[in-house]
Amino acid sequence: MRAELPSPSRAGRNSARSPRGWTALPWPLAAWIAAFLVTLMNAAVAQPVAPDSKIDVVLLGDSITWAGKWESRFPKVRLVNRGIPGYKTANVLNEMDATIALRPKKAFLMIGINDLLDLAPVDQVFDATIAIVRRLQAAGIPVVMLATLECSRKSCVEAVDWVRELDRKLEAFARAQDIPYIDLNPKITDKDSGLLPAYTWDGLHLSEPAYVIWADAIRPYLR
Repeated sequence: MRAELPSPSRAGRNSARSPRGWTALPWPLAAWIAAFLVTLMNAAVAQPVAPDSKIDVVLLGDSITWAGKWESRFPKVRLVNRGIPGYKTANVLNEMDATIALRPKKAFLMIGINDLLDLAPVDQVFDATIAIVRRLQAAGIPVVMLATLECSRKSCVEAVDWVRELDRKLEAFARAQDIPYIDLNPKITDKDSGLLPAYTWDGLHLSEPAYVIWADAIRPYLR
């Protein structure tokens, strides 16, 4: 599977309606970043995993998960990083058979920001996320749910509010089902600004200080 880069005219039409993607960057720079992410996505999809590998953890998500350098942060943990740039909930669901085939002892899930930036309704993103959780549980794979991370208000405008609405629903579900739930937002965002400049390089993707906080938050669940 190969991803395609949307044309400038299409991106312009959508950005006129609502915040599609991160909007703080001018088109030439945004297009270069998008093309780079497409390259990463194609490479990530193509990475094979030996069928007889014994996997402790699989991380499911999008480019934000992909960029975490988890193998170097947790060298003693046998993990597979299935964070893939550009992925939405539907992509993760479509590849669920391949994920389950890895037979991981545990799955960490953070997904949804690309759905919301593509104008998907919050309820739709919530339902799809829960469907992912249910598929993993049905396969006997324990799940740790992570709150969808906020983007910056400057970059994503009202999408910050959509993320917060989604996260309220996800947390309520996780608590009702006794599923571990990790919310990094209180440590890297504030009420007015969303994702803070100290933790991002473009208003959406994370910088190293945020990944340090993320790694510390999931460390207890890797023991």
